[in-house]
Amino acid sequence: MKNSSTLLNVANDDGQTFEIITRSNRLLYVEDDPVQSALIVPLLESEDFFVCHVKDGREALNTLLVESFDIVLTDHYMPNMSGVELLKAIVRADFNIPVVIMTAANDLSLAFDALNNGAVDFITKDGDGNYVGYIGSVLERSLKKHELDKRTTRLENDLEREREISRLTLDAIAQGVVTLDASLRAQYCNTYFKSLCGGNALLDSIGYTTLDLAALLAEVGTVNGCKTDAEIDEKIQSLIEGQYSFLEYNAAEIIYEIRSVRLGDNGYVLSFTDVTSSKQVQYALHDVIKQAPVAITAINEDGELFLANESACQLMGAMVDELVGVNVNHFIATESLAEFKNLLHATPDANANNAKDIEITTSEGTVIPVEVSVSSIDIGSEIKKLLTLVNISQRKKAEETMRKATELQHAIIEYSPFNIVATDLEGTITAVSPALENTLGYSKEELVHKQNILSLHEREELGKHLAATHFELTESKKTTFNALTQKAMHGIIESKEWTYVQKNGQTLPVNLTTTVMRHQDGKPSGFLFVSYDITEQKKANDYIEHLAHHDSLTGLPNRALMHDRLSQSVCLAKRHSVKTGILAIDLDHFKRVNDTLGHLAGDELLKEVAKRLQKTVRDSDTVCRMGGDEFVIILDDIANHKAMEIVALKVIDALGMPIRLGATSIKVTPSIGISMAPDDGTTVEELLKHADIAMYQVKQSGRNSFAAFTQELADKKLKHIALEQDLHRAFEKEELSLYYQPQVDLLTGKVVGVEALLRWAHPEKGMIPPSQFVPIAEDTGLIVPLGEWVLNKACREIQTLRKQHKEDYTVAVNVSPRQFDDPNFIRATDLAMRRCGLPPNRLELEITEGLLVNESESVCSKLSVLNRMGVALALDDFGTGYSSLSYVAKYPVSVIKIDRAFMSLDRKENAAIVGAITAIADGLGLEVLAEGVETSEQQRFIAQRGCRLVQGFYYAKPVPFSSLPRVIEKINGSLSSAAV
Repeated sequence: MKNSSTLLNVANDDGQTFEIITRSNRLLYVEDDPVQSALIVPLLESEDFFVCHVKDGREALNTLLVESFDIVLTDHYMPNMSGVELLKAIVRADFNIPVVIMTAANDLSLAFDALNNGAVDFITKDGDGNYVGYIGSVLERSLKKHELDKRTTRLENDLEREREISRLTLDAIAQGVVTLDASLRAQYCNTYFKSLCGGNALLDSIGYTTLDLAALLAEVGTVNGCKTDAEIDEKIQSLIEGQYSFLEYNAAEIIYEIRSVRLGDNGYVLSFTDVTSSKQVQYALHDVIKQAPVAITAINEDGELFLANESACQLMGAMVDELVGVNVNHFIATESLAEFKNLLHATPDANANNAKDIEITTSEGTVIPVEVSVSSIDIGSEIKKLLTLVNISQRKKAEETMRKATELQHAIIEYSPFNIVATDLEGTITAVSPALENTLGYSKEELVHKQNILSLHEREELGKHLAATHFELTESKKTTFNALTQKAMHGIIESKEWTYVQKNGQTLPVNLTTTVMRHQDGKPSGFLFVSYDITEQKKANDYIEHLAHHDSLTGLPNRALMHDRLSQSVCLAKRHSVKTGILAIDLDHFKRVNDTLGHLAGDELLKEVAKRLQKTVRDSDTVCRMGGDEFVIILDDIANHKAMEIVALKVIDALGMPIRLGATSIKVTPSIGISMAPDDGTTVEELLKHADIAMYQVKQSGRNSFAAFTQELADKKLKHIALEQDLHRAFEKEELSLYYQPQVDLLTGKVVGVEALLRWAHPEKGMIPPSQFVPIAEDTGLIVPLGEWVLNKACREIQTLRKQHKEDYTVAVNVSPRQFDDPNFIRATDLAMRRCGLPPNRLELEITEGLLVNESESVCSKLSVLNRMGVALALDDFGTGYSSLSYVAKYPVSVIKIDRAFMSLDRKENAAIVGAITAIADGLGLEVLAEGVETSEQQRFIAQRGCRLVQGFYYAKPVPFSSLPRVIEKINGSLSSAAV
């Protein structure tokens, strides 16, 4: 059996720890079953218990009488005496030993019975023997709990004993004591206080209030001059709240000092101390010091003022009543408090200077420097302190003036956030600021008097600055140190960017200012170098510079940077006799992407285009974004036009690959204009202008290609510009006019409507075809006011014709995509009809298939509004563009106009196409109108294919409005009898 022992630390509820023996604990094991005991005893011994096994309860009780044990483990079901009965017997015999009951019965009532009778724990034996594994831990836990219970009982007994001692002690002291709970109701008063109050019977009870206490005090005296119960109660409560340090209670000829002490969160203690003798001495002392010419105050052992003469009141800015009772520390400035406390508690020394310079704060908040001296006096049985205060403001001002220069320099160097280096006239470092130590990684000891400031600079940079210095020196030759100090020596204070070298070898950009330090006689004594790190500032400047010269969306150089780089490239090309190339790139139909997929998708497309463009050129070349969908590529040192065309083809191929935008994949085509310096120009403006001219030619020729600038294109562009100017002038001078071409119903042979066609009779060039000037109007935006003019004039003139002929004619007006996009288009259309009274169903707006391809919400909305207004919509030139009947089915189109291209009878497929169009239109309930009918054969061809409405030269050429009535009359007269 093992006898080794180990100490176990156990913590109680207060966090205190104590030790119990765990490995040599003696255990009395009570078990009648030999099989169980044979199993459990070795197990417990292996757990380092000293086990004594007995077979029943009586034997256990007899064993406990002669031997001592630390714990009892007993089975419950045993002959003669059960485990619970044994437990009760142990409790009755007051053995004070923990008992753990163990049984196979799964009975909760038994467990509760055992625990209620004093068992520390209960173990249930299961059939699988699992309980064996935790018997030891249960016994360990039970021992700990028992030990904690014993200690708790001892502590409770000790506490009660201490309480009794405290009561006896309080009754023995010559001081009145009253304890109050947190609600300010009395819980105890000692014998002295009962005697003080004449043994009032109220004091034998508890729970009386401070008002009751005030009434007892008022019977025999005053508190701070207050006589009534309510006034005294208010004073007591103010004392408890901390508004007073103490109260003075005058009872007959005895003076008591009342103080309050807080008992944590449990309440308060009021003490009543007889201070009669000390007060008498105090009054006498007050008469002595009252006449003193300097400020004198007296404080008690707690630091509270109880005397102050007139000079002290003037110095502190308060009346005597305002000073008495206030702790002297209240008037001591925070910075002086520690030194003042040391002076108060210092041992008096006759040979030492007991005066100190401190600062006090007056009641108005003014800080005054004073010289304070402390002396001790006996008042009754207590030692008090006399404080003599001398105002030394003038002396301090003089001292401050003397120290000012030195302190300023020290403060600048030691506490400045800037990097400061002070040197002698040769540059040897004499002082450095902590900021410089942190910035450069050197310690003060490594620099001061050991290094020259030149060691902190790059030598190459010093040489460059020295060479750039323009001042003539009195010295025979310049030195490197002069690069840093020369301007300062000439009275010039200049902030300049320099580079410091850190201890680890890395460089740091700083803004450095050099000034001369001088002696009082004005002679130079050294130099002061003040600097600050401008790394972040330079980064910010670089970032701002980048933003100013780069496109925020793509990160490419913007127009400003492009201009600068192209200018440099042209200069280098001229200097080295090489060529510089320009590719002006415009994305075809980019607006459709924004209209259909949104501007975010358009931005993603532009970013992808920028990446692809950069991959098609050399690192030395520059890709720029001019704005919108316009890009420029600068090709430095390009061989010839052939090489530029190769780059242009690469661009077309790169952009021709599908671009994924969300769930949509689209293809982009570019129009590229090429110019080259010096062949096509020697300035930036010329090269860009000529590249734009070439690009415009590509746009005119079908897009998705490139063209090089030629003089022929320039001439053509000049003509284009001249024509554009003439067009604006013609619109302003009303040189434009409307012609009308009748539309005929083949079934009746009658004219049912007209198409309004814009014509321009140039005063010098004659008739300008619409194919030349309408695209110009589109490009310049003139098409919007011009289209509105056409709409108003056509509605007005045809409504006049309708009234004159009393015929229900329809007028068809062509609308360009740009005009249709105008936000004011719907309102302008409505006003045009309202002004002249044209019914909406007699106005037919002709739009092209290209307008419908985008399928934008704006287009859909406007078409729906027009349809609700009653305006007819005709799809012009059907079959020549996208040729998708899905548009016809999707949008509120009422008329399809077959283009004149299908009137060619020598092409067999035309018959099939026209037949298909008319058949589908008939199925959809749409009208079909054939344009360009010029012969009787074409008329029969159209009629045989089911087309009812026609227009063309066979019936009449477009004529001005003045000739229109005669032409209509002629058509009606010649065709009505020959109607199909």
